[in-house]
Amino acid sequence: MEGKPLLSTPDKEAGGPGLSYGANRRSIAGGAGMGASGSSTASTPRSLVHPIPIMRGSSQQNMFPDTPRWDSFSFRRFGGASGSHRASIVAPQWHDKTAILDEDDNASELDAWGTVKSVEPPLGLGLGLGGSSLGPADDVMSVGIQESIGPSASRPASVVPEEEELSFAAAAFRASLFGVVNCIIILPVMIGFSQIIFRDHFFDPYRDELTKLVLFSSIIHQLSFTCISTLPFAIGQVQDAGLIFLSAMSTSIVKICQKKGASDDEILATTLCWLAISTACLGIALYITGKLKLAALVQYLPMPVVGGYLAFIGLYCGEAGMALMTGETVAGPGDWAKLGKKENLILLTPGLLLGITLFVVTSRFRHFAVLPSCLLVIPISFYVILAIGHWNLDDARQSYGYGWVANATTTPPFYEGWKLYNFPIVHWDAIPPQIGTWLAMYFVVAFSSSLDVAAIQMELGRPLNFNHELSTVGLSNLFSGLTGGFTGSYIFSQTIFTMRSGLHTRMVGNVLNVIMIASFFAPISFLSYIPRFFFGSVMSLIAIDLMLEWLWHSRHLVFPVEYAIVLATFVLILLTNLEVGMLLGIALSVLAFAIQYARSKQTKRLRSSSNVVRGFSDRAYLSRMKSSIVSFELHGHVFFGSAIQILKEIQEHIFVEKIFSAAESDSGKSEAAMPKHSALTTTTLSTRQGFVRNQNGLFQLSSGIQPEDAPEKATKFLVIDFRKVVGLDATAARSLFAPLAQLVKLYQLEFVATAVSGDMERLLASHGVHFRLMDTLDEGVEWCEERLLQSRLQHKTASSTDCEPILDSIVSLLESASIGDTTLTDHRKEFDSYFNERKYGPDETIFRQGSASDSVYFVMSGRVTVVKEVVEVASSTIEGRRRLKEIISRMIFPHAGKQSIAAHRRLMQYNEGGVFGDLDFFVGQKRSFTAKAQCDCIVMELTRAKLREMYATHPKLGVGLQHLILRGMTISCASLLSTIADQTS
Repeated sequence: MEGKPLLSTPDKEAGGPGLSYGANRRSIAGGAGMGASGSSTASTPRSLVHPIPIMRGSSQQNMFPDTPRWDSFSFRRFGGASGSHRASIVAPQWHDKTAILDEDDNASELDAWGTVKSVEPPLGLGLGLGGSSLGPADDVMSVGIQESIGPSASRPASVVPEEEELSFAAAAFRASLFGVVNCIIILPVMIGFSQIIFRDHFFDPYRDELTKLVLFSSIIHQLSFTCISTLPFAIGQVQDAGLIFLSAMSTSIVKICQKKGASDDEILATTLCWLAISTACLGIALYITGKLKLAALVQYLPMPVVGGYLAFIGLYCGEAGMALMTGETVAGPGDWAKLGKKENLILLTPGLLLGITLFVVTSRFRHFAVLPSCLLVIPISFYVILAIGHWNLDDARQSYGYGWVANATTTPPFYEGWKLYNFPIVHWDAIPPQIGTWLAMYFVVAFSSSLDVAAIQMELGRPLNFNHELSTVGLSNLFSGLTGGFTGSYIFSQTIFTMRSGLHTRMVGNVLNVIMIASFFAPISFLSYIPRFFFGSVMSLIAIDLMLEWLWHSRHLVFPVEYAIVLATFVLILLTNLEVGMLLGIALSVLAFAIQYARSKQTKRLRSSSNVVRGFSDRAYLSRMKSSIVSFELHGHVFFGSAIQILKEIQEHIFVEKIFSAAESDSGKSEAAMPKHSALTTTTLSTRQGFVRNQNGLFQLSSGIQPEDAPEKATKFLVIDFRKVVGLDATAARSLFAPLAQLVKLYQLEFVATAVSGDMERLLASHGVHFRLMDTLDEGVEWCEERLLQSRLQHKTASSTDCEPILDSIVSLLESASIGDTTLTDHRKEFDSYFNERKYGPDETIFRQGSASDSVYFVMSGRVTVVKEVVEVASSTIEGRRRLKEIISRMIFPHAGKQSIAAHRRLMQYNEGGVFGDLDFFVGQKRSFTAKAQCDCIVMELTRAKLREMYATHPKLGVGLQHLILRGMTISCASLLSTIADQTS
């Protein structure tokens, strides 16, 4: 089925529960994974299409180069006869298509679309399209269409059912099921996260209280998202994005306070109070960011740097898991040697093997129940082994020194944890060193939360308000911090998993919270009854998933330079610390961007003709002289890195008749024109400065254009358009435009700059760069053409004629139109009688846009401008202000509203000999443009009635005139097409 669209679900995208451990390509338990829209269905697809790995939360789908592209469509079941269902594929790009699905889910041909292969049921509903019912008649699902005829947008297939109408009992049962599944995943991870946040062994005596505090923080986050999120199925918990920063700050505070001789109570109070304050401040910052609609700004953090950070999170989780299993301090590669002891290797082996097993199993089997089942089997198996070996928990706690299970402790009441927050004994002087870490945490959490929202949005199939969702995350963190909690956000894979349950209500979140609250109040220590390798296996799974994803699989998803930055950021964080490593990674990203941007092409050679329609002889002359006008368009930010390359590209297109040496430039002397080489020596180097003379005897200022592309005329005008330049720095002004101005002066060229902003004009002037400033490129090129025509008139001998003025001007348009065996000149008297002479003053309207097109006009003298009446919306951007100034300086219509200004955009200018109004005239439509006289003008009008009379009385004359006009229309259309090509390329 290559090249045909398929209804199917992609492999490796089955929708099971997964945790947002960064940008997972295949998330734990088969969740959304790396895809922005992530997962698909729970059931194994019967028809598989290429897997599509997508960046987590990326609004633009990053795919392997050899994978097909996808688009999203709406699949709506309308019902039908028993055993079949009628489906409509609804897409904005195409008309609706219809397929008949039989009991085997096979479909008939969809015209030229191909065959519908398979449609998977929504997760957890147990529904199919065959003989089973879909429930409501309007169940909607998205389906994937394999690309060959579709648009370029790329989206993985997904199945997102609408909320199903269930009885309260059925809904409660389903909510309980999904709540339990979520809790089985979340609970051990939260316990593991508590070990990461409080990684330092100083916190070992307080593990039970600290674990309870992390669980309570997760409850607060879930309550917040359940109550205030716009997504009723939202799942939010303590998240990995801010985890490492919290851990870094807690470890730093312990070291600072211990150096000062602080007591354990003071160290613990300082750590917990600051983590709570930092979480609350983070919440306030995120809330303000969302309210000020600045969510886009925090997403400027380069993805490769985030990738390196997420890979480091994986390593950090792995080290935390090994420390938990062995009791050793594992704070970096320098501590890995401690793990080589025999006892430690024995304690590590089960956890590491189970972590690898979990990774492999959840990769192979994409059912939502796989990971929860595995997590339940591990502790059960542990107790089965104890029973078979006739061991008890005390034996397990004493095995191999550190033991398989933590020692039994008296679990303090749940409220004991808050007694540790003792503000009067906080060492506030330990807080300032943590400010930099907090700032880094703000940007990373904001960025990560935006990616989570993007992932949910892509799966949901409708836009979400990023600023509002970021404010929601902020409120959640504020509430968590005020209750002594820790940072958190959306868990996008759990949210997507819950969304696929078909319950778009808050019941699942409430059930999850009930179970989490019960776990929080439980008077037991989980670490005293669940083997350490269980938590170690979960941490190992996270480590393998993240590190494999970002240190290996990401090479397919980014450019080689970006992949190098991912690796470099990971290594730099490892060698230095979190803040320094990320700052160095950002610096590398900026440097890589500057180098790549400097190497990109920022110039574009444009046509060297304006939109002015002139007489035939003028056009012929300008056509011969067009190579003497060299016009360029600059775009982007012109800076120090690109200045030299731009100068070289411009010099490649400048050809001169003489070459000046530096000494001659200083003394004002020039080298005499050199004799031209023959065709056999066109590439011979000049004896001076190595310049190349082409076959026309012209020297190229910089090699680059092949001899066959070389112009016939020397360059006389240089036109540079700044319309698309967004910025210019002083270095570029000095190293690009200052030398260019010297070349212009040296070779006596005319330098014209168009659409230059006031700031750029002042900067260039301060560096001695002077030019003729014009508003638009078309006006700049027109000015050059007028100078060429003036130069031509100075050397042209006036010739007399006895033809009437009308015929003179028309014949000057196209001189040799034949009528049989005669020319128009032989019929000038008859020809003249059909025209009416019209005179117009400056800025006087000849006809207005929307009026009837009853005449065609010939310009006898003066200039006529054809403009398009448009409505310009007021803008605060630089371009908007420039346009506003341009509009006000020209013409403002009194009927314009407060928010808009009616304006004219010049499309063409017609000089003596030009014909205008012809297109609408012959098509028979209303005027598409407005024609205005630029100065005192004389035009000859040919009405439709006169043209009909000409056809009836002198048919050959009418045919000849039509031939002339059509040739002129062809030239005008060619000019317009060239303009459109320049503007759209």
